Amino acid sequence: CSATGRVLLSARPIDEVKFLLNRMARPALTPRTRTGLRDILNEIEQARAYGYAICDEELELGVRSLAVPIRTGRGDVIAALSLSVSISRMSRQEVIDNLLTEMELAKRNFAALL
Repeated sequence: CSATGRVLLSARPIDEVKFLLNRMARPALTPRTRTGLRDILNEIEQARAYGYAICDEELELGVRSLAVPIRTGRGDVIAALSLSVSISRMSRQEVIDNLLTEMELAKRNFAALL
């Protein structure tokens, strides 16, 4: 499940998320891909708790992605904003420390347009 997918699913009720995940193929695209239901649900719960999701080399080796939800004024998630970077450019912590604030600003700007 991508960082974007985790953020979008984090806004849905857990029973709906389980229903969807149980009906989806979850192939391992890299050796780091999480395919187990419990692992994916944990990542979605973290996205819900932190307000963002990170995917480290799970869809493509060498690529780290960060996603944040875009919400309406009522708090409903209507979209997500994602950015991918080479793992050689930034560590996971550097992505959080240096890019998350910019992503938060960008998502507010996009929310105003949607």
